[in-house]
Amino acid sequence: MGCGASTAQAYSLKDTETSNAEIAKIVEESADQSDRIPFYGTEPEDFCEGETAIVSFPGVHGYGWKKLTQVSSSKDSPFASSCIFLPDEQTPGYGKHDIQRGKRCSCHFLHNGEIAKWGCHWFSQWKEQTLRANGRRCKLLVVTKKDGTLGRSQEGEVQFLEDEQISYESITIEQFAQRILDRKEARKSSKKRLLRSKCKPLRSDSEEDGLDQVQLAAI
Repeated sequence: MGCGASTAQAYSLKDTETSNAEIAKIVEESADQSDRIPFYGTEPEDFCEGETAIVSFPGVHGYGWKKLTQVSSSKDSPFASSCIFLPDEQTPGYGKHDIQRGKRCSCHFLHNGEIAKWGCHWFSQWKEQTLRANGRRCKLLVVTKKDGTLGRSQEGEVQFLEDEQISYESITIEQFAQRILDRKEARKSSKKRLLRSKCKPLRSDSEEDGLDQVQLAAI
């Protein structure tokens, strides 16, 4: 086996190990790994017909949530998101409770009557974003935990989707991680192709002269 082949195999093995480590971090249940910054989902004008929109995500996967917010906010994102996160008292809307249809606030629907200290205003914002994504014919996607179960707030989100007869698909956190990885690999391959196209060798003057002479002789 040549040196080049050995080097290529070493790089391939390293890439595989890096990919597996990234997937493991996304799948890990650790809410502490999420960024404690407000997230209001994709910009309203960026929900497009046929695009995938993640409408529910298990917050216990902190690093996975971090990747969701990063990727869905990028310009070339493969998916949008209607998810909302109001992390603390410094965030507008945190602790606010919204009365629904003249009745009790959404905490009674989301938390079986328990009033959450972070409020339920986020749920009103989430519904607005999710209904917008559905109205623009996005493909709605719910991300579940590894075993297919939902987080506490997710149960309320999915119940709303079903009550409103809004179609959605579900994938596990592992499948979500693989999609993130596939996107990363696709971008790397695209960059490599671009570099190759820019690095094509130019003909020397002698090569150009020789080519001209052959073309003249053929006339």
